[in-house]
Amino acid sequence: MKTTLADVIEKLETCGLKHVEYNRSETSYRKFRKKVCNLDRGEFMLDYHLPHLLLVFPSGTVLHDLELYKSKSLLIQDKASCFSAEILQPDPNSDVLDACAAPGNKTLQLVSMLSNKSTIFAVDRDPNRFRRFTENLIVNGVERLSIMDWSNSNKQNNKHRKSVQSSQPSVEAYCSDFLSIDPFNPKFSNVQSILLDPSCSGSGLSIRQPDGSEQYEKCTYKDSNNYTDEYNEEYTSRLKRLSNLQAMLLKHALKFPNVQRVVYSTCSIHPETDLLVLSGNNLYSEK
Repeated sequence: MKTTLADVIEKLETCGLKHVEYNRSETSYRKFRKKVCNLDRGEFMLDYHLPHLLLVFPSGTVLHDLELYKSKSLLIQDKASCFSAEILQPDPNSDVLDACAAPGNKTLQLVSMLSNKSTIFAVDRDPNRFRRFTENLIVNGVERLSIMDWSNSNKQNNKHRKSVQSSQPSVEAYCSDFLSIDPFNPKFSNVQSILLDPSCSGSGLSIRQPDGSEQYEKCTYKDSNNYTDEYNEEYTSRLKRLSNLQAMLLKHALKFPNVQRVVYSTCSIHPETDLLVLSGNNLYSEK
């Protein structure tokens, strides 16, 4: 939002880093991964799937000292977390609802995708996460942020930034439970896209896997009926609670009368909180 990809590449090269170019139309993903593995320190490439958005650096690259990072022109983000907004592909001139918005990286991505005719309604129910969320938006250059009082949806709190001349969409941030929001409120009549990234087990994050990717693969293909053999009763109970909550959130998202796209995403590898949330409920009976 603060710069362009071309400008970032130019500034990185000015800092002494080397842009390793490749022809995507002539490069398979397998060959791309090999090129990434062969990157030397101080080199970088455009990502294979998201070349307009992501730069790939070799392991061990220190980015925190770069002025681009300090100025928030360059953000460090996991590739997988970028796909939700990318798949949603909202109409640039329509409104979007980010239902579980904190910590805000996906919201920032949505801001970069929409025009100043759009509004992003960003919701998160936890006050501490919500505070960090709004701070994240501000320091990363969101220019039309309004922190709203949900008890009076037309009232803004004192802490907000609004720039009428901005090319960015407006962002209305609400510290509220998504399930408490009335889908038929006229405020949401132009909401055509909803991003739903709810709380989950986090089991798909490799950092939480003590054995790394090998354990991740093992869990991925295990029958869900066997989870009770691997996980204790408390963890199984938590999965069930998460699954029930996620199903309610997804059903609620589909009640918005003009919504055309809903992207549901988690960082979980358990079917209970993924496919079974979809297949175990008649989610589309009214759509």
